[in-house]
Order: sequence, then structure tokens, then C-alpha cells
Amino acid sequence: MGFLVFIAVLLGIVFLIRRSSAPGPGEVREQSGFVTGMGIGAIVLGVIAIATGWVPFLGVVALPIAGFGIVVALIGLLAGIRTSSVGMPVAGVILCALPLAWQGMFFGAITSNAYDDYTKRAAASAQASTETPAKQELPNKQSYINNSLELYGISSSYYNASSGLRVPGVDFKIRNNGDHSLDRVEVTFYFLDSAGQVVFEKSYNPVLVTTYGNEPPLKPGYIWQQQTGKFYRADGVPSEWEEGLVRTAITDIEYSE
Repeated sequence: MGFLVFIAVLLGIVFLIRRSSAPGPGEVREQSGFVTGMGIGAIVLGVIAIATGWVPFLGVVALPIAGFGIVVALIGLLAGIRTSSVGMPVAGVILCALPLAWQGMFFGAITSNAYDDYTKRAAASAQASTETPAKQELPNKQSYINNSLELYGISSSYYNASSGLRVPGVDFKIRNNGDHSLDRVEVTFYFLDSAGQVVFEKSYNPVLVTTYGNEPPLKPGYIWQQQTGKFYRADGVPSEWEEGLVRTAITDIEYSE
């Protein structure tokens, strides 16, 4: 746009000079042929530049052609500013300015779009780096215990230990009927006397995923059970315990997520 304004101002100055400086009676007019030739040359260069300038990217070839055409036209204008007609050079300037203006707008649009894309990507990248992905909301632990975990296959008795002694112990199974994996499941046994009163309690963590261990989590649909022939010892149970009388509950869990 600035270039077109410059051309318009230049042409205005030329016409003002011609109007205020008409040639004298004896002024030489032999330059008319030179001026006309320069104007025709500029027009030809302008037509060539226009023919190639409208093609995106390929039109860059038109830039030096149009630039040279303007130089030729300006020489004709300066040579004929007072002594001959400058119509041909003026036409050459206009024709050569058109492809320059078109290419300027084309590359300006490309540059603007590229900058807009860059700023959008930069903004998106910055937003992605600062935003913390929303974690999946986990259900209340007690609700998951009540509705999704099943404690069954419970037995409590005196078992034969490897030492040959009979020791109190328990055995059980856990099924995960929910849709979340568990890294820890705590099971508590309440041992009762013959009157049904709690005389002792002991908690176990049959499912326990640690950094240094290789125990797997309890996945949805999976069942945990003790190895065959194994049981959990209940050391410390008093003699008042009535063998086989227990209450059980899953008292705590930890989600894997």
C-alpha cells in the first residue's frame, strides 16, 4: 500500500511540474522518441510481470521484472518531464506497480497467516503445559467397599503350624466386583467369645502393592485368595475365643489410580 501511495505522489509531482513548466518556443523536442521508447519498454516489462505475477509463488519472478520496468519508466519520466509527452512512461509505471502490489499483498497474507498459526500453537502449547489433566473422580472408599467388594470363604480355626503346634488362624477370599484396581485391601477379623463378645481383633493386608514388592493389584473382576495350605496366623488371640466365632469386615482400601 505504501508503495502505491509513493507511485501516486510521484505521478502527481510529474504532472504538476509539466503544468507549471511548459517548454519555451525554442526548446528542443528531440527527446520525444527516447521517452516514448522508454515508456514502451516499461509497458512491455509490466505486461510480462503481470502475466507471471498473478501465479502464487511463481509470481516472485515478476518482482525483478516489474522493478526494472519501473526504473525504465522513471528514466523516461525524468527525460520527458518538460519536453515531451509522458503518457507512455506513466502507463509503464502503473503496469509495473500492479504485480508488485499483488505480490506484496500475497506475501503479506502468507506472513500474517504464518504468524497467526505460530501464536495459536504457542498459546496452545503454553496452555497444555500449564493445565493439569483432570483426574478421574474416584468413588467414596466405604461406598466401594460396601457395593463392589465381596469377602467370602471365611474360616477361622486352630491350624497346624510348621512348628507342629496348633495356632489360631484365618482364611478368606476377596472378589473385586467394581471397576477400579486396588493397591491395598485391609481386612479386619473380630474374634468373639462364647457369649458373642469381641475379645480380640486383628487386621491383615492381603492385597498390598509396594515399590519394592511384586504383588499385583486387585483388578476389576479379579479374586484374591491365600495359597493352598496357607493361612493367616492370629497370634495373640486369648483362650476365651470360641473357635470359629468371628466377625469380619473390609476396613480400608487404596485405589491404584
